[in-house]
Amino acid sequence: MKLTINMPLMIYWRALGEALALCHPLRLDPARVMDLLSDTSGGPNVLKVRGPAVAEMLKGRESGVVTFDIDSAIKDLRSMLAEGERRGIELPLVAKSLACYEEVTPGAPMSVVTLAQASSIVDVALKKGRETNCAPLTVAVLDAGGHLVAFKREDHSGLLRFDIAFGKAWGALGFGSRTLAARAAKTPMFFTALAVASEGRIVTNPGGVLIRSAAGDIIGAVGISGDTSDRDEACAIAGIEAAGLKADPGQDAT
Repeated sequence: MKLTINMPLMIYWRALGEALALCHPLRLDPARVMDLLSDTSGGPNVLKVRGPAVAEMLKGRESGVVTFDIDSAIKDLRSMLAEGERRGIELPLVAKSLACYEEVTPGAPMSVVTLAQASSIVDVALKKGRETNCAPLTVAVLDAGGHLVAFKREDHSGLLRFDIAFGKAWGALGFGSRTLAARAAKTPMFFTALAVASEGRIVTNPGGVLIRSAAGDIIGAVGISGDTSDRDEACAIAGIEAAGLKADPGQDAT
């Protein structure tokens, strides 16, 4: 119940930030804005208590004692995602909010994709595959160092699909999947040698997509195998974006 009660609140703080950005050009008094929000249907009970502190921060002043910090919010959001995964429940808004909070954690910029994010990416990608009638898919999510974070293979997905999905993601970390495919088409002998040097870990077909943080940093990659390369890639992009992250499939040859 604690997680259930805190979930709308964690998502609300993120929404409030965007709402304040929207009305910022009006140059209204922050205290007046908080009063308006707390007295309308758009304001939760917590705003009546914490609204004055938010107004002080908007004025560039000290807001008083912090009663619930970002690290605590991140801990709760991760617990929500873990509980949702255990119960087979998707929580896309929680995943996006977690990514937002992790980006602004002081002194701890996000450098790798988390297990919660990777799990969300896999599940949404597979859901996208079912919605678009893809053949059975295999999805692998790697961190920025090429280590496997999350992986699922649908029933009847082929025996080699994991190796292909892993290879697409691994190759994407070096070049971006579409960039890699375009360069491989132009210089096939080099990429044959590269495949040998990487001990077969690189697969040059599209379907591997880089995962970037909101700041643009590479934090991992997704590889999918099972259908055509374009459809694999579309599912990967859907999963990444649902987790509140940026998808980078690379560039085609021009």
